[in-house]
Amino acid sequence: MISRSRGAWFLRGCMAGVLIAGAANAGSYFVRSEGGGNLFGRVWAYRVALGVPWEFWESGNTYGGYYVDYPWLLADVGCGLLLALVLGLVTLTQVPFLNRLVAEFEELETQPERNFQVSLRGLLTFMTLASILLALGTRIGSAKREVLAAIYFFGPWILIGIAFIPRAIPWQQRAIIVVLCAMLLLTGAVYLGTTMRPAQELDRVLLGIFVCWTPQTVTAAVIITLGTLIFHRFRRRT
Repeated sequence: MISRSRGAWFLRGCMAGVLIAGAANAGSYFVRSEGGGNLFGRVWAYRVALGVPWEFWESGNTYGGYYVDYPWLLADVGCGLLLALVLGLVTLTQVPFLNRLVAEFEELETQPERNFQVSLRGLLTFMTLASILLALGTRIGSAKREVLAAIYFFGPWILIGIAFIPRAIPWQQRAIIVVLCAMLLLTGAVYLGTTMRPAQELDRVLLGIFVCWTPQTVTAAVIITLGTLIFHRFRRRT
């Protein structure tokens, strides 16, 4: 049961603002960096930087002994919190409408939830994924860069696909599946990055995960939310 209180909706609006601000700062890497950044090089061959609306980190800049420019970082955090507050207040103005959507959604969710079961369709899907992973594994020695790039730029969408494979199971079980698969992808990314030639530092691999996954995750959340609302409104009308 989704909470429909005004406080809960306010917190959801604030969280949306925080996620948008985080995605904007992560995506700024590809705007502020020369040539779109250098995620796979041994050294920072190009200028790379982060920060929206103000730049708070640049490769090679020691900032007087600190890792980032803390005054500008705090300014960006303040802008993110302001955006969160604004979206929280906007959400409060739409509470009746949002509660109606939640009520409609819960009415349509009449299919009983079951524990995890293996269907023929699910089995075939898993076999397909396993075959793809096996094929990648046979070429991992010569294609580490390509596999790492696939994790960077398609990882969140892979996780979403895995989450939707099981049918009619509780969302808590889906969350467990996604978390386990995400840990596997992160571990694989770290392994590939630190063993490829030229080898990548751990902080560079984690930076790649952050700047690539955060905008994709927020975009996917927006698409899934809007798609779910449109789908259920369409089902209700038909």
